[in-house]
Amino acid sequence: MNAIPHDFEIATARCVLRALGVIDAPFIAAALRDDAFAGDMRWDLPRDETALIAAVAASRDKWSAGSAYRFTVLLQATREPLGCIALRHEPRAHDWSIGFWIARPQWGHGFAVEAAAAASEFAFSQLNATTVRAAHAGRNRQSRRVIEKLGMRFKRQLAEGCAASGMPSEFEYTLER
Repeated sequence: MNAIPHDFEIATARCVLRALGVIDAPFIAAALRDDAFAGDMRWDLPRDETALIAAVAASRDKWSAGSAYRFTVLLQATREPLGCIALRHEPRAHDWSIGFWIARPQWGHGFAVEAAAAASEFAFSQLNATTVRAAHAGRNRQSRRVIEKLGMRFKRQLAEGCAASGMPSEFEYTLER
């Protein structure tokens, strides 16, 4: 696998995926203030701009190392940020996991499916993935629909649930090359 430069972009019909940058911190901070949206996230979310900037710096290091790629999803016509997508290398050699979110004002327009499909194709074509995994909290039907529209198949219910949100169940899906 070749190193992916930080200025790499993926274009879709309506979106552009580009490396997460410090410029995205205010947008992300605003999205994370919506508890209905952020409540199902699997990780501890940085709530202030200083912590977000540190997280962005860490994501750039992981990008350089080839262990994780975090993209900001932009509306192609205006470059307005819509959400984020992350690909993380899993312990098995050719497994990657995908996580995604779109800010609530943009829900229901198909941006998550469009961007996640492009990121999954990137994982298969550029990162040599054989499997891409995704998970959703039990109550998050919208994420389940996105995952199903990507063609992913149900793999298992995770016994530990979604620790960050306290959800009692989480469901994992996979897409094979």
